[in-house]
Amino acid sequence: RVYNAGIIIFNDLLKKSRGSAMATGIFELVSREHISSVLETLHKYTELPLQLIDEDGALLLSFGEAAHYCALLQENIFRPSACLEMHRKAGERAQHLGEAYIFSCHAQLNHIAFPLLNGGELLGSILIGPFLLDQPDSTLVTDVIAQKQISPVLALELYEALPGIKVIAPERATHLSRLVGHL
Repeated sequence: RVYNAGIIIFNDLLKKSRGSAMATGIFELVSREHISSVLETLHKYTELPLQLIDEDGALLLSFGEAAHYCALLQENIFRPSACLEMHRKAGERAQHLGEAYIFSCHAQLNHIAFPLLNGGELLGSILIGPFLLDQPDSTLVTDVIAQKQISPVLALELYEALPGIKVIAPERATHLSRLVGHL
């Protein structure tokens, strides 16, 4: 497997700045200001929500508003900790793959997880999303209704919130996952 060049570049940067692969926080290796600048630029370019989480899934930085659809789901159906756990596991999966990992969450929304490594150790992940790969339709809400008992009022609110989720073409999502590897 050919490893994503971005992981190798970031890994080399971490090694040069610290000289070891011991357990170290991201901001001890690369300044918060530098990471913030790069991630803010990526957010403004993609217009997608973006988060930096540590290896335990704790939020370190966030750019862009979470989708109202997600907020409704977290307030009424899924525990916010379920989303954090899924994001943490996606970062681990990306680490094992050696490249960005495109995945769907509990709500069938797409995200990209990109691992930040130091000597093979996962320090955290960049999460991009949520987004959809096609125009939203009522099946997203009906899938949630099938999984959980929700009121008709909440179902309507969820349906009305669907247009707030950005749609990107599948090939653009693939290119975005590759682009993140070069940051």
